[in-house]
Amino acid sequence: MSFSARVPGVTPVAAIDWQADLGNTVGLQPLIESAELTGSELVGGRQRTSWRVTERLHFWRLGYRIHFDSQVTRVAADRLVIQVRATAGTRLDVVVWAKVDPQDPSGVIVTEHLTATAPALTIRYVAAQARAAHTEAFRRLPSLLGA
Repeated sequence: MSFSARVPGVTPVAAIDWQADLGNTVGLQPLIESAELTGSELVGGRQRTSWRVTERLHFWRLGYRIHFDSQVTRVAADRLVIQVRATAGTRLDVVVWAKVDPQDPSGVIVTEHLTATAPALTIRYVAAQARAAHTEAFRRLPSLLGA
């Protein structure tokens, strides 16, 4: 699934800098309650950060928390890759990039491509949760990143 948002007054590098800090996802992505930086290293000349993330999910009326590890790798000045390893074989692979907005060269278009993998029993739930959360995140992105 893919998501995109126009963000005025930001460069591609600044947009990706902001997205690379998962601490910024609290308030951006509605399921995330916290994101704690647990490590940082250079891997093949690329900056990789490790995070411990807590999300609050809902299944019908039941609310519950999950904790999982994420890695963010800066693969170019205007692109990053996020790998999420959640529970029960659930995995999210996300690529985020920012390009100058051709309609407003003082801003950018931030685009994300997300691939969800999960066991057959849970993939529909995982995909629905990811789609709803990331749709809302990209609705909020211009006001938070452009602020």
